[in-house]
Amino acid sequence: MPRERDRSRFQDIINTLANAYDAPAVEPHVTIYVGDLALNESPGELIQKATAGAQTVRLQIRNIGYTDEFTKTLFLQFRPSRRLGELTEALRRYSASPSDYVLNPHLSLIYRSMSLKEKQKAAASVVIPHSLIYFDEVWAIATPPFVRDRQDVESWRVLYRKKLGGEESAA
Repeated sequence: MPRERDRSRFQDIINTLANAYDAPAVEPHVTIYVGDLALNESPGELIQKATAGAQTVRLQIRNIGYTDEFTKTLFLQFRPSRRLGELTEALRRYSASPSDYVLNPHLSLIYRSMSLKEKQKAAASVVIPHSLIYFDEVWAIATPPFVRDRQDVESWRVLYRKKLGGEESAA
């Protein structure tokens, strides 16, 4: 999750787009790992182990993109980050059921099925406040197996939060 200052700036952009295009207003985030938890596995313990000693991650925006994929309708694509890759690998390493998730750092701005023309219009309306975003918190989120519509997105639940280099808290 972006640090508070960046989070509020990008939340404003997401909220504006959600209102304009009748889309769910998701929290700004970069997905760093997706996998199933084993029955006896705690998301908090997994995150604690994987982020031990981790500090704030700085990501540089490469461009604004869009696809036909629901969860990547309109997004900010980031340049690769060694530090972010290390967090993904640590989550995989400590997971009781490691997945083959491939990190593709991006921050989604809209989750909605849209025409190409709508995506282009929405992309042109986005003003990026700066090219670097700082991320200082890791959240564990429970989601349905497939995210295909607004109802799926709105069913997400925060299970655990940990500040990088700081305090941690259960959600």
